Amino acid sequence: MSTNTNKQKGKRKGLPKLKTFLANPFQEKCPSLEDDELQELVNLLKEVMSKSGLKPQPFVTSRHIHLGLESSLRAINNLKCSCVLISRSIQPRILVRLIARNVEAKNATVPVFVQNQLENVTKDVFGIKALCVVFPTVDEMKETNMDDSIIQWITAHTKQLKPESVKKKPKISKRKLQTNIPAIEDCKEPPVVEVQKLEFKIPLKAMTALFHLLKEWELLKLTQ
Repeated sequence: MSTNTNKQKGKRKGLPKLKTFLANPFQEKCPSLEDDELQELVNLLKEVMSKSGLKPQPFVTSRHIHLGLESSLRAINNLKCSCVLISRSIQPRILVRLIARNVEAKNATVPVFVQNQLENVTKDVFGIKALCVVFPTVDEMKETNMDDSIIQWITAHTKQLKPESVKKKPKISKRKLQTNIPAIEDCKEPPVVEVQKLEFKIPLKAMTALFHLLKEWELLKLTQ
């Protein structure tokens, strides 16, 4: 018995070890800006801020650039956005996908970019770290006289909606029921069959003979 148990233990030790790991079901499908594109946007923002000469305001309105998750989500829900930048370092990571889906559900043409260490970029441009950046709508930027270079950059990255291919339904040929309806001329009354009256003509001699027979028969009845 000991030899059998030792053999079984040896077989168990030789089995391959299985490792379990959790896969990420929430895969990110949002694109990212290339380094040159991101640097172009940073340079445009710095140039616009230096030209304006305005000081940063503690409270932003819908016409300003929104920094941070709370202000950005408020602008997205109110349909006050034209471009969204999200940091990949947001935890939990599912929030990145949820924000992108929310933007797509509100307006499918608004571009969403997921960037590595976006907070460092916002620190360099705005002097504050932010995990999300939302640009106002193009109409609002025009009302505030924002520089056309940023408006042109956003419109160049705006997503174009693909025209939905409408599937043509096959036409069902409605066959007309061919009913043999007779013409008006054919609808004539059926011909009237004339019933001929048959007249039986009895000869006069037979009538007189029959009359005499009836008389004789009556006389016989009386005599009896």
